[in-house]
Amino acid sequence: MKNLDVNYDYVCIIDCLPQSQRDKYKISEDLGSFLDKKGINKFRCSCNSKIAVKEAFDYLLKEADKGIKFLLQIVSHGTENGLFIEDTNDDILWCELCAQLQKLNNKMSNTLIVNMTSCRGLNGAKIVDISETNYPFFGLIGCARDLYVWEGKIVNELFYEGLIDNQKINELIPQIQQELKKQGTTDNVVYCITSEGYKFIRKTIDEK
Repeated sequence: MKNLDVNYDYVCIIDCLPQSQRDKYKISEDLGSFLDKKGINKFRCSCNSKIAVKEAFDYLLKEADKGIKFLLQIVSHGTENGLFIEDTNDDILWCELCAQLQKLNNKMSNTLIVNMTSCRGLNGAKIVDISETNYPFFGLIGCARDLYVWEGKIVNELFYEGLIDNQKINELIPQIQQELKKQGTTDNVVYCITSEGYKFIRKTIDEK
């Protein structure tokens, strides 16, 4: 990812976990406390249904209309196909999220960063349409496999810590990988990719 010359107004955390798991794992709660300590503004919303997620995106579109820019943090169960809302047994497919993300990214002049704290979150890159430049995000941070809670918490804190220190995301992610391996992982947990990067990779593969 190239370095973005953007000042974000806050981090928006959309938490799609059941309340019992929010209470047990405290993923978004701990992240919110971390951001508070660092003086970073945040907005947290709990979404226990597909409708609630849609309403959260509608609110963010209104914010983007005002010229407000934010980093989007999604905490959820996930599959290769999208998000899974356990409370209502709802699947939200990546293709369903695509239109909402495209609108947000367009209003934010292609500066939307999406950080996925979910299993298989990196699969969100597949919604990039290589035939157009109407991208759903500038960049996506996500895991290619199932994600453990402790891994997600470390990734989030190191990610935002790095942004505070003005580190480039493409340089920050390898540092996070190294720290996770020090703490017990045996593989690469988190990756980053831009819409343009995914488009380039897909086109290169298709041309072979």
